[in-house]
Amino acid sequence: MWVVPNYVGCLSALWPSDLKEIAGPSGDALRDLLHDHCARYLAHVKAEACALLGDKRGLRETWDQYRSYFDCQENSNEWFEDRRRSLLTDIPMLVRYLEQNRLGLYRKKVWALRWRHISRLFGRRTRFGNFMSIPWWAWWILIWILIQLFRNQ
Repeated sequence: MWVVPNYVGCLSALWPSDLKEIAGPSGDALRDLLHDHCARYLAHVKAEACALLGDKRGLRETWDQYRSYFDCQENSNEWFEDRRRSLLTDIPMLVRYLEQNRLGLYRKKVWALRWRHISRLFGRRTRFGNFMSIPWWAWWILIWILIQLFRNQ
């Protein structure tokens, strides 16, 4: 079952096509393979993908089918990706908001999940240095200067 978490970890949670790809293999692995030390991780990642895709029904089905994995507990014998460790508490909170019909809080939490992935993208170091951590307003000024330069030519 290790292959699926490695594959899922390589996909981006920002693109709908990748989110569909995350939800598919995660669900297939949970359904068809023996549950081992990464099943909890796959259940949480599948639930996150459903939430980010706007699939409330898929989120509820994942919750109902694998409820024992969503206990907010981290088991030392199980593997869970460090950057997604917050899902241990975020997914139960999302489902609670759905059950209580608090859709405003649900949408806010989904945007928080999405923003976590976006901010991680901009904070990533690249081989060219840490140029993506430049503040947004500096990028805005740079783009404005470039537009002005090309406008005058």
